[in-house]
Amino acid sequence: MRNDIKNWVFSCDMMSYNVISAFKELNEVDWGTDKNVMKGDYVYIYLVAPIKKIILKTKVVIDNIGENEFIDDSKFMLKEITKSEKTKYIRLKLIKSFSDNISNMLTYEILRQNGLNGPIQGPLILNNNKILWSYIDKIENKQKVDEIDKKEVEKIIELDKILSRTLGVTEKDALIKIRIGQGLFKKKLEMIECQCKICGLKSKKLLIASHIKPWKDCNDNERLDDNNGFLLCPNHDALFDKGYICFGDDGKIIISKLIEKNCYKLLNISSSDQIALTDKNKGYLKWHRDKIFKR
Repeated sequence: MRNDIKNWVFSCDMMSYNVISAFKELNEVDWGTDKNVMKGDYVYIYLVAPIKKIILKTKVVIDNIGENEFIDDSKFMLKEITKSEKTKYIRLKLIKSFSDNISNMLTYEILRQNGLNGPIQGPLILNNNKILWSYIDKIENKQKVDEIDKKEVEKIIELDKILSRTLGVTEKDALIKIRIGQGLFKKKLEMIECQCKICGLKSKKLLIASHIKPWKDCNDNERLDDNNGFLLCPNHDALFDKGYICFGDDGKIIISKLIEKNCYKLLNISSSDQIALTDKNKGYLKWHRDKIFKR
């Protein structure tokens, strides 16, 4: 196996070639390039304006196709494209189509914020840009995790039913929280920021995957949504879980009046604490403020 496999980004104009339908029907598509793309390399397909995002991942299965070996994909050509004898043609096999949730994190604007240095007009080698490649790899791994969400939710729901017949509510909820906190939900949060959201503690063994809106109150989509949780150290998890602290839409901490100010230092909290939030975090935090936070 090659140890110099490259990861490329190729651009495509949907006004000229319906690349999505072509891969969906044919699974393999022939592509002209003047770059030294080799068998075993991976190619991400980026759609130019007005879409402007990466939507497919493919793999090079043939790196030099003969003139009489082309796959007939003429029905997907919206404008006449003439194959040149001077151009090298490679065969790309579809590996995966990115979901809207993932491709929306691979837009031109977001890629620019994560290492992309300019417009994607031609073949681009991702390996040469460590920041950009690290970001795309992280987002791709997130899709892998998202794909097993439903199975994980089903398993925990079944466990919930079993424990409901054998244990009291408090014991059951404690065991469910352990299962969630040690499993997929924690891994998803670690992919975002592997430290306590408040104090910055970076010990994975001590960090707890803390739900904003509790498992028992969530629907299936909310239960393992990484926007519905923070990684917290044991101290801050207990304060947040019991409603003694919360956060406003600006990320500033809200501390319950039930906690005396002379305890702030011991609890490692300060009225000046502030965290970064996503828009979806804010929706869950509103629920927390309304239902859990002790005013």
